[in-house]
Amino acid sequence: MAAMLFLGAAPAAAADGWRDAFVGSDGRGPEMVSVPGGEFTMGTRPGHPAYEAMTVAHRVTLSGFAIARHEVTVAEFARFLADAAAAPQEARAYLTLDATDGIAWRTDGVHVAPEMASMPATAVTWQGAVAYAGWLAAHTGHAYRLPTEAEWEYAARLNRAGAPGPDLHCGKGDERGALPAAMGRPGALGLRHMAGNVWEWVLDCHRADFYHFAPRRDPRLFDSQCLAPVIRGGSFRDGPVLCNAEYRANFWAGGHPDGIGFRVARELRQVGEGGGRDGG
Repeated sequence: MAAMLFLGAAPAAAADGWRDAFVGSDGRGPEMVSVPGGEFTMGTRPGHPAYEAMTVAHRVTLSGFAIARHEVTVAEFARFLADAAAAPQEARAYLTLDATDGIAWRTDGVHVAPEMASMPATAVTWQGAVAYAGWLAAHTGHAYRLPTEAEWEYAARLNRAGAPGPDLHCGKGDERGALPAAMGRPGALGLRHMAGNVWEWVLDCHRADFYHFAPRRDPRLFDSQCLAPVIRGGSFRDGPVLCNAEYRANFWAGGHPDGIGFRVARELRQVGEGGGRDGG
């Protein structure tokens, strides 16, 4: 039997995004934004602040997809824990409970501290982020997952285009910490904190030379047992070079107490469809 969850109501969605309804219940997924497919130059060239030899520039073509407007919040991840894990021992595969601000597991269920409900969910393992996306897929009938490294970079680049640009919560040191996931000025796509605030898990397992042999269309390097997944975007602690759409790094799959969160992506088709798009 799933644990009970104690928290307030979720905020309403903005008019230019959508939240998929749960099948057979009144739940809803995170607010999503459509990203048109297209071609772009992924990676960097010499002279770029984030340039490294293994981030060689290469052309990539992506199918259209959707991505969450902001990082998954403490409240959103707690709903998953309350439904998917019957005891703290099961939850430890998804979340380092002892290092997680805002989530407490008591005998009567999962509790969320009201002041932390809107903060990005951190101390989430990469497997926990993957499991959360799978839980959304099961409850909505839509193909949720983590964004691929290419999708994340593409969306981040589009989001920073134009003026005014998004707010960047970078280089603030330890004294300020992360901001609420939905706080700050959005970018051109309406996305928040694609750069800065907290690093974000993506679907790909890290391999330094992947750019040299990756397929040109919809590249991904997924391994369910990955020990060092890719993270993107930088955090509140990091300077401009790391808070950059092109900068790539990796981290132990067990996560970080306050520096790594995630957002979800969704394919524009339903779970189980062989092709076609439902468009959201």
